[in-house]
Order: sequence, then C-alpha cells, then structure tokens
Amino acid sequence: MVSTIHNSSMVDVQRRHGQVKKPLCISEYNMFMKGVDRADQFLAYYSLPRKTVKWTKKVALWLINCAIFNSFTVFKKVNRNSTLKYKAFLLKLAKAWATDVTVAAVPASDTDVVQPGPSVRTRRRLQVDTPGQLSGDMRKHIYENVVRRFNAKVGREDLFKPTIGNESLHEISNDNGVGVIDFATSKNLTVKSTKFPHRIIHKFTWTSSGGKIHNQIDHILIDRRWHSSILDVPSFRAADCDTDHYLVVAKVRETGSEQTNNTQSSYGEVQSQEIK
Repeated sequence: MVSTIHNSSMVDVQRRHGQVKKPLCISEYNMFMKGVDRADQFLAYYSLPRKTVKWTKKVALWLINCAIFNSFTVFKKVNRNSTLKYKAFLLKLAKAWATDVTVAAVPASDTDVVQPGPSVRTRRRLQVDTPGQLSGDMRKHIYENVVRRFNAKVGREDLFKPTIGNESLHEISNDNGVGVIDFATSKNLTVKSTKFPHRIIHKFTWTSSGGKIHNQIDHILIDRRWHSSILDVPSFRAADCDTDHYLVVAKVRETGSEQTNNTQSSYGEVQSQEIK
C-alpha cells in the first residue's frame, strides 16, 4: 500500500469472529470511504472534463472539478442553514467567472489593513480575428470550399507528409499531384481523400472507356485546423452522371452554425497550367 499521510503501523479492527490486524491506511479508508464515494458521485453528476486527446487538459479539468467540489463542501460546512444545491453552486460560480471584475485597493502602510474598494465592472474587449486568421470557434465561422478539377495522382511519399496520407491509390505522385501537394502545403491544407482506408474499388475516381485503367485523380482538401471535421471520403460509384469520373463524397461533421456561404474561396484561383 502507498500512502502520503500514513505510516506502516497496524491497528486492531473488530470483526465478527474477533479482532484482526489491518494497516492504518486501510482502516481509515474503510472508515471514511463514504465521503470518497459521495465525492465521486457529485463529480460524476456535473463533470467538467470532456473528451480530448490531450491528457494534460483532462488532468487539469479533473483537478479543477475536485477543487470546485471541495469549495462546495467547505461552503456547506460554514453555512449549515444554506439550501443551495451543487448545481446552483456551479451556475453561480460560472457566472462569477464569466464576469470581468476589477477591485481597486486603497494604498496603505505596512501596519494598516488593506480594505478593498468597490467593484467596478469592466467592458469586455471585442474579440476580432486578424485578417486571414480564424479564432478556433466554429460557431463564428463558415466553411469555404475550394473545388477544382485537379486531375492529379497523389502518392504516398513520406516527403510530403503530413499533407498527404498513407491511403492513396497511387504510390508515386505525378506532376499534377506534386502541384496539388505544393498548393496544399502553401495554404496550410491537407489532402483528406488520402487519409481514410477503403477497398481499392472505392478509391477509384476515374475509369478509362475500356474499364482497364483506374486512377484516383479527384481529391478533397481542407484546412488543417478543421481536418477533423471530415469523417470519411469515399468515391460514390452508383451515381449516373454521364461522365467517366466518379463522385467523391465527404462525410462532414459540422458542429458550428448552419449558415452556408457559396462565395469564392479566399485561397485564390488555382490555374490548371500552374498545376501542370
């Protein structure tokens, strides 16, 4: 057993068939385990941690959650007649944190007690994104699509990662593919159509008239900051579009505003001669 407050001493514990010896840490845990279970119960009801791949963020949120519950416990001990519930306590705490308040202190000597002055509400600074930069809040921004006919074979070269993935149909990029990769790298984009594993038949985006040659030359690119919004990119073979190309379908997870914008992308015009 590992403990930061107990030593290795043993204590006598009365059981049904007589006294037995147990470590002190086990005895005190069994004595106060009701409080531990109650704390876990409260933390599970209104939990602050959210699903994230960063363990440091999860640990920090868990520690904040424990600190809030400890403060609620102290509040209930000090104010025994209070009927404030834990949920209402969390709401009041959140409102207090969301309010910007500055406290002016009266200058005093070393022997005087500093008395806080009146609270003064300060005006929140307007959150404005700099030109060409997104703040990270999807609710304030909308998608801008870059749709062009690239006709590019994007390979699986390690040199071009992480702009491309390991699931492309081709191993080596052609000239147009290198042009697409250069364009994506310069605009901080990623080629999401090369990121998802599929059967080979679901990677074809173009088939020759004889049906013997298959290529993956149509791709979907997205800004790296929002690359997790695209969940899958397969080719759709069932649509009859009177063309030798297959539709490329993207499954998108949009958690922000439902507003759409069909204006021209700010990434600029991609000329076919530049790709070639």
